[in-house]
Parts: sequence; structure tokens; C-alpha cells
Amino acid sequence: MNLLSKIKKHCKLKRYCKILREVDGKFANSLGGYIVDYTKEFLVLQESDDFLLKGFKIIPLNTIIEIRYNQNDICYDKIMRSEKVWDKINYTHNVDLTSWSTIFISIQELGFNVIIENEHPKESTFDIGPITKVKEKYVRIRYFNAEGILRPSTTEFKWKHITVVTFDDRYINVFSKYLKRSE
Repeated sequence: MNLLSKIKKHCKLKRYCKILREVDGKFANSLGGYIVDYTKEFLVLQESDDFLLKGFKIIPLNTIIEIRYNQNDICYDKIMRSEKVWDKINYTHNVDLTSWSTIFISIQELGFNVIIENEHPKESTFDIGPITKVKEKYVRIRYFNAEGILRPSTTEFKWKHITVVTFDDRYINVFSKYLKRSE
């Protein structure tokens, strides 16, 4: 079964799975959760950890090397159903998954801040903040630090340097309510 067929099946059946990824020839972290939307280029995963649903991650398909669904995942899924957490899997966002540009425009219109990750081994970055500008070749966000202080300037990310984007996540949403401007 090819990758897109697996994605379609897991999405339709709402099955917990592990997404194993590779970036620049190196193993990137695995992500566990429920595939809630996809195209030929991207998928949206509602992440799950410790039997809780978290936010949504958008992952380019070209970084995925395997979608795992084994006995461990079947057990995890059964517990999620028994605990009535599975019933809360809910993706109501209308994010246009055509390109990175349309993805960020959609997320910005929904009013969410984001985490942008670049997992390339030699240039790994993790940035969090509100989207300030989306152009044909890049996105800019206004980074905030661990004290919730917004940088006065923006950070620019070219599409080729983005390996995963997180939005509508409890961590981002709660922290975003308490942001302060730098003085």
C-alpha cells in the first residue's frame, strides 16, 4: 500500500498512528496522533500524547518515511476510545493545503499563532509567534520568547526551511493570551 493510500485509510477510519519522518537524510522525530486532513503534498495530524488530544501539525508528505500502525498503536487507540477521548477528535478548520503560502494565509485568517520548525540537522530552529506577513516565497512571524515577550522585529522563513507547523495547540493558545511587547 502506498503512502497516500495509508493516509487516506487512517484518516477515514480515525485510527491512531505514528508518523515517522526524515529530514535531510536524518531521522526527524516521530509524531503520534490522528490524520484529520490531507492532500498530495501535506497532511494535518491532530497530535495525541499521554492519552490527550493536542493541537494540529501540518507536515509535508515528502518528509514522511513511514506511517506505523502496529499492536502498540492499536492498544493506544483502544484506550483513547475507552476513555472517550477518541470522540473528541474534531477538525473544523478550513486550512487550504494547496501550498505553504495558502496554509499560512488560512491559519492567519483563523487567528491562530503558530510554531514553525526547521528540523534540518545543521540549521534546526523552533520559532513561535503570530503570523505577520505571507508572500509567495516566505512567511514572517513575530517571535515571542519563554517570557512571552514579543520581539520588535519579524523572522522570515523560506518554504524550504519549514518541516512542520503547529497551530491551535493549547500551549500556543494559552501562552498567546499573555504576550508582552519588548520595551
